[in-house]
Amino acid sequence: KRFSPKRKMKKTTIQSFSEERLAILLLNRDANADLLADVPHRLLGDLAEVYAVQEEDGFSCVTNELAEKLGYSEEELRKIALQEMPHHLGAVLFLLQDVMEMPEGISIDMPFYVLSNNKQFFGASAILYPGMLPYLRMCLQSDFYMIPSSVHEVLLVPVEKPYTPDRLVSLLKDANESVVRPEDRLSWMLYRYDSKTGEIVPVFSTFCP
Repeated sequence: KRFSPKRKMKKTTIQSFSEERLAILLLNRDANADLLADVPHRLLGDLAEVYAVQEEDGFSCVTNELAEKLGYSEEELRKIALQEMPHHLGAVLFLLQDVMEMPEGISIDMPFYVLSNNKQFFGASAILYPGMLPYLRMCLQSDFYMIPSSVHEVLLVPVEKPYTPDRLVSLLKDANESVVRPEDRLSWMLYRYDSKTGEIVPVFSTFCP
C-alpha cells in the first residue's frame, strides 16, 4: 500500500494559538484526507498545506472550527504563516552526501541538496518560504527538480544534471519503500521549479490507480 497511514495530529486550542508560532506543514493529500476535511488547507499536486502552531513537543493543527471562531480565512492563515515561519523555523540547505550514508541498494552518483527547517522536523514546507525558490535557483545555478523525500525535508537536483525524471522517481520510490517511515512519506511524485513561471509543478507520478 503506497499511501502512508493517517498521521495523528493534535488540534490547536484558542489558548495555544499564536500568530508568531504559526507554520505551514506539507502532508500527503490522500493519506490525510480525513484530516483535510477538518482543517483549512491548500493543495499542490498530491501535497497539502495545512496550518499548525509550533509547540514544545511538536505541532498542533488549526481546525476549521478554530479558524472560524478566531475570524481567520485560509488565505489569512497562509499569509501569517509565511511571514512568521522564517523567524521561528529558519531554513537549512546542505548536501545529502555530507550527512547520510546511502543504504545498500541505493546509489547516488551526483550531489543532492537537502532543504529543511532548522528543527529538521516537518521541514519540507521550507520550500514555501518567501523568496526561497529564486534563492535556490541562484544557489543551484539552474531550475531544479524537487523530490518530496519526506514530511521533514525535500531533495533538490538541478535539471541540467544527467538524471532523468524517470530515474529520480525511481529513487523516490526506493526511498519510500526502504528508508522513509510510512507515517513520514510525503509523496510519490516528482516536482519541478520553472523559473519562467515561478511555480513548482508535478512532473511524473509512480502511483498507478
